[in-house]
Amino acid sequence: MSNLSLREKAIIYLLALFVIAFLAYFFGIRTLNEAYDDLQGQLVTLQQQKEYLDQLKQNNIDTENAINEVKGHIIELEAKFISDIKTENLEQFVLKTMEENGIGFMSSVTSADVPMDVVQLADGSRSPDSVICRRVDITYASTDGYEITQFNTTPSLTTETGAVDTAVIQDIIARTGIYDPDNHYGYDEFLEGLRAIAKKDPDCIKVANLDVQSTNGYLTLTASIEFYGADLTNRISSETKTAGYAVWKGDKNVDTAGGFIGMPYFVVNPDSSWNGVLISSDKVQGFQSRPFASYLSNALFTQMLSQNGLDAVVGHGRRVVSQPAPTEAPAEDPAA
Repeated sequence: MSNLSLREKAIIYLLALFVIAFLAYFFGIRTLNEAYDDLQGQLVTLQQQKEYLDQLKQNNIDTENAINEVKGHIIELEAKFISDIKTENLEQFVLKTMEENGIGFMSSVTSADVPMDVVQLADGSRSPDSVICRRVDITYASTDGYEITQFNTTPSLTTETGAVDTAVIQDIIARTGIYDPDNHYGYDEFLEGLRAIAKKDPDCIKVANLDVQSTNGYLTLTASIEFYGADLTNRISSETKTAGYAVWKGDKNVDTAGGFIGMPYFVVNPDSSWNGVLISSDKVQGFQSRPFASYLSNALFTQMLSQNGLDAVVGHGRRVVSQPAPTEAPAEDPAA
């Protein structure tokens, strides 16, 4: 190499540098460029995946929001119906509301189910869910202004000791037949009571019928109130109604030891507040159907009531049938 000229040495150095540069490019820069291109491709792919996942995430958020919105509408719709309709709650609510609005002379309250249409699904099958409607029919009376009213034994005709309250009786006698405009009411109070019932929950309470008739100097007032509930197999909300038509608001822990249902001819029960009281005679007058009795016995019992009166026949629940006196055996003859 020492024999080479300077020019030849320069050429060799240049060739060596070229080879080194080529090798550096081929094994270094070119490889890095290829790796860079691969990474760029991966970056594009990952960005596309991120955009797809971000879109899925947004779709999930939108779907969840849509589900919550639908749930809100379902809960709002479910809240329009009574979840558990019970007749005792409905009647107690109606009577209490009417009484609170000044009309208390109720003569009848009955309840009945109202048939509702079956819900048909899109495929023609019958939905397991259904709307329930129960109607409460009430009959009240207005006053006539001439007779003295009595509501739930008020005023009482007896004192706390059970004696006849002559002062109250004399007052009733003195005022009966004299018109008192303050004691002539019922129509406006009846309407106001119905308005109060309807306003309590317009979504599930509807006044379906109203009738007013003139009856011998006073008014007979009748109305039908319908309560709507829903029997839902997959209800997602709990009952939020707390009024008396949805939950019991009447008396609790009522002592029923003295009996609560039915009225015998004569009450013999020391625990009953009706102990010693006869049923009203007009409830047993005339021939009435008694499915448990033979026709002959029923006819005879009806005749006995007509001829002798309820008190004499029933005998305060302790009627004693006389028995013939026992026949005494003849004394033995000592001489025999």
